[in-house]
Amino acid sequence: MSKLTDTFNKEIGNQTSHLNYFYEYLSEDAYKSYNFTDLKVLQEGVEPDKHRWYEISTTIFKLGEEVFGARGGTDIYSETTGWDDLCIKPEFFEVEEIAKITYQKKVSI
Repeated sequence: MSKLTDTFNKEIGNQTSHLNYFYEYLSEDAYKSYNFTDLKVLQEGVEPDKHRWYEISTTIFKLGEEVFGARGGTDIYSETTGWDDLCIKPEFFEVEEIAKITYQKKVSI
């Protein structure tokens, strides 16, 4: 586990179920260790797990030179349910980029 993902897993713990603005739950020292203005979302909705009232999926982020994944709550389908009701602990982990070959129909001119 990288220092970044280890810090996020320890610091955020059970404080939130939602992945948006997860960094707001870091301690001041941990927050100052990273430049969150450089945080980019590379991919959302990876491996969705849809339930009746909510959805859990993985989001891939890039922060500086480090790319990492975070799995947690990404959508709620009930107006009476809040993120605190889900009791889902976000998980942060290292990811690797894998090149994928795809094919399409050849266009003849």
